[in-house]
Amino acid sequence: MKVSEWLMTDPVSFDKLRHSMCFKIDHEVFEILVSRLKANHNSYFNEALGLKTRIKFKGYDGLVQAIVPYNANSVEFYLWWIEDPEKVKMTLAEKIKLFESVWMKSPHKLRLDHRRILGKK
Repeated sequence: MKVSEWLMTDPVSFDKLRHSMCFKIDHEVFEILVSRLKANHNSYFNEALGLKTRIKFKGYDGLVQAIVPYNANSVEFYLWWIEDPEKVKMTLAEKIKLFESVWMKSPHKLRLDHRRILGKK
């Protein structure tokens, strides 16, 4: 099977293999891959982006990668994120890091279920 056919028929498996094997693709192939994933596999695409997802966040002009406010202003990011956790998918390790940061800076803002994950009351 040609790469172009693979991109058209199963872009998710192509992307997963690309990540696991760490192989590079040129810009044109990447654009096709992103286009196919956005159009037909949006949930996978958003999950794969994680903290690289571009979001509208107060204090920034236009869209910004979620990692920026996640690192720069964790408490405000946390309050924004808990309103709709589906906007930015994070790994468990990223969530725990966020919860710990909020706990250290402003413990009263951390939800009870997130405190329990940290073993706090």
